[in-house]
Formats: sequence, C-alpha cells, structure tokens
Amino acid sequence: MEMDNILHIYLTKLLIISKIPINGKIDITHNDLNIYDSSILNWFNRKLYGDSKYNATKYLTDLYREINLFSDQLIYSIISDTDDISKKKKMNMLVKLAEKIKKSLVGIKNLTGTYKGYIKVVSLLECLEQDIIIPQYNAIINFIPKDKQTDVIKSEMLAYSPSITKTTDLSPNINITKPSNPINIKKNKE
Repeated sequence: MEMDNILHIYLTKLLIISKIPINGKIDITHNDLNIYDSSILNWFNRKLYGDSKYNATKYLTDLYREINLFSDQLIYSIISDTDDISKKKKMNMLVKLAEKIKKSLVGIKNLTGTYKGYIKVVSLLECLEQDIIIPQYNAIINFIPKDKQTDVIKSEMLAYSPSITKTTDLSPNINITKPSNPINIKKNKE
C-alpha cells in the first residue's frame, strides 16, 4: 500500500478520535473505529462481539504504535530522499499527521474522563498519552522545520487535566497547581 493511502487511513482514525465527545465512548466492533452511539442494540452488539473499554484501550494503544512506526518510516524516508519534490510532499504528509495526532489528544482526554471511575482504564489511557502519543508528537514536531509548522502545531498543547473527580474510594481527588514561588529544599547536614 502506498504511503498516501496508509496516511489517509491514519488521518481518518485520528480525526474520529479527536471527535470523541465529553463522556463519549468508542465502538471497535468488527475492528472498525466509531464513536459509540448509546442504544440497546449497539450495547448488545458490543457485548456480542466482545467489545469493551479494555479492548478499546488496547485498540487505541495498538493504533498509536502503528502510527508511530509509520511516522518514523516517513521521517526516515524524508531524510534519505534525494528528490526535493518528493521530500516536500512527504513533509506535508508529516505535518498533516502531526496536526491530527495533536487534535486526537482531545478525544483521548475526553475518553479518560468518561472512564474516571475505572482506575485501570484511566491509567492505561494516561500511559498511552504520556508514554506513546506525546513523545512521538514531540519527535515529529522537532523534526519539522519551524517554517513548515502550521498554526495547529505552533499552538500550545493542552496540558493533561490533573483534576480527577472522586467517584469511588479508589479514585482520589487530585488537584495539582503550579506553585507561584519555587520551593527551596535544603539538605540537613549531619
């Protein structure tokens, strides 16, 4: 399959993820990514085909790993390509990919909020974001020359929302604020 076609598949999936609403879920029945439409029939279909929040999280992790491999190959291809026109086209592809990865973080954050009562799922989604998505996104934007970066790429990345609403005894209420003054820690000399 040509890089353009593969990119289109990834861009489409990232765009779907970016549109996950607050309290939304994804449906991956038949290995097809969709935003879950809450109905008895859809719930039954998801259960029948073994779709669950854990399978959805695994699907997302696998998808972002594939996207990371693709972006690594695209970067390598740009570096090794000698044709300027081809390099420019591939750089445009990389810019589009970076934009969609960044936008998809909104959907990942919304999904994390949906499952705030399920510590394992929240942890998996936070690890996906912090250990897989953001490092690769940073690697991509560090590769893209400043003059090729779009407004989407240049805009500030939304910081991970550290506020978790208490829903069960297992889900603590965490509020993290940036201190106004640095804290000086001195070692006691013994």
